[in-house]
Formats: sequence, C-alpha cells, structure tokens
Amino acid sequence: MAAKSYTIVGLFDEEAGSYWQQRYLNTVLGPLGGFLNVSNAMTTVIAVERCICIVAPFRAKRMLKTRYMAFVILSLYIYVLGVFGFLNVKYVTVPLPPNDASSNVTRYISRLSQFYVRNPVFIDVVCNYLLAVVIPATSLVVIIITTSVTVNKLRASLAWKRQETTAVVTSGERREAAVTTMLVMVCCVYVICMTPSVTLAFVRNLITDFLPTGRYCNAFKVTTALVHTCEVVNSSTNFFIYFFRGTRYRTTLRRLCCCTKEGTTKPDVTDASSSRF
Repeated sequence: MAAKSYTIVGLFDEEAGSYWQQRYLNTVLGPLGGFLNVSNAMTTVIAVERCICIVAPFRAKRMLKTRYMAFVILSLYIYVLGVFGFLNVKYVTVPLPPNDASSNVTRYISRLSQFYVRNPVFIDVVCNYLLAVVIPATSLVVIIITTSVTVNKLRASLAWKRQETTAVVTSGERREAAVTTMLVMVCCVYVICMTPSVTLAFVRNLITDFLPTGRYCNAFKVTTALVHTCEVVNSSTNFFIYFFRGTRYRTTLRRLCCCTKEGTTKPDVTDASSSRF
C-alpha cells in the first residue's frame, strides 16, 4: 500500500505524486521485497517443520522447541530484511526541469546512486543474484522437496493404517493428518504462485535485453505483471486456507473479533475434516 500510495497523492498534488512514484524505489522497495521474502521464508520453515514432524516425530519433539524456532524466525527476519535494505541505496530521486515555461510542475526520475557507482559489482551480486535468484529459488526447492516427502510419508502411513484393520487411528493422529493436509495446501499454493517469479528472475539474468527498455520490453511488462499478480495471490490465500480448513483458527478468530470469552463460542461442525483440531 505504501509503494502504490503515490497514485492517491497524485490526485491532489501532481508534483508530489510524481516525486513519490520515483521515491519509493529508495524508501519502501527494500522493506516491500524484504517482508515478501520473510513471508516466503516462513512458508519454508512451516514446510520443513511439518516434514520433520511426519518423518521423525520423536526427534521433532527435541529439535523443534519453541526457543529454537523463535531463534530461527528472528534470524530470518534480520537476515532477509538486512539484505533487502541494499535496494534502498541503489537509486536516488532527482528532479527534472519542466517541459515548457508555462508549466510549474516538476517531474522526477530515479537514477543510480553514487554508492552504486562506487560499488556496482557488490550491489549487482546482492540485488540481481542473491535477492532475485538465490533466496526465492532456495525457498522454492526446499518447499518442493519437503512437501513431496511429507505427502509420500503421509500416504504410506494412511495406506498402512487401512491395511491394519486392528489398528485404531487416534484423535492425535487424525489431528496431525488434518494439520498436515492444511499446510501442504499452503505449500502447494506457494509453489504454484512463486514458480513464475523464480523463472522470471533467471530469465532476467540470462537475457540481457529482457528489460523495460530492451528488445523484449513488451514481454517483460506482461510477464512482470503476471508475476506480481501471482505474488499477491500467494500472499492473500493463506488466510482463507487457515480459516476454512482449521476450526481452531476459525473459532479463535471469531472470539477475537466478537470479543467473546473463551469457551462461550459454539463448536463449529461445518467442516468434519478440520473440526478435529
């Protein structure tokens, strides 16, 4: 919202709108990309945690303690946001003189900063490879592997339970299966929505003319718009997955929004598969 607020500002002040349209490159672009990738990193943590719980449940109790997970999450926040902070020092906003003497509106453009001019190799490696390729691609590969392992292990476990007619499925096992199914859905949405983003990052680094002003400018604009749409969809669907698949999540949210006391909310039995947790 902060990145696109210049469209609202421009309705009231054209010059201010032009200024903030360029200024966001060295103000909110870094945090925007940082928080987006922190969200992606959290999805990766969820996928790894669920895979460990399914493959080695006894080790998971020792490995996945609250303080360990809190340390991992805090480290991810600091690392990702810190690295994406370099985007804010790549550009500077400079004014352009009016096109004609009768116009008093000053236009603004973004240019490469002196810091970038002095350190082009370092900034290019960080922005073009580490930020655009390594972090998203690593998250995508880890999620694909861990989700595949989780699904295969869960299928094998359920098949074994069906063969063992004397085996009784406990409520805890049903709850774990329901939680795993929900988180696998989250990971699948992530893989579908973020694959175009990672692919575009590789293409941008392999094809030199794949730029807004290059030979393939039209293809660049169309694919970039598609990638941004997929990223927004990925960021918007998790809430609905948790809400419709998790009764505990749904009940807690209703209690918070309606300011009701714990225990006064009626149990939700609309979703048999998710009402077990």
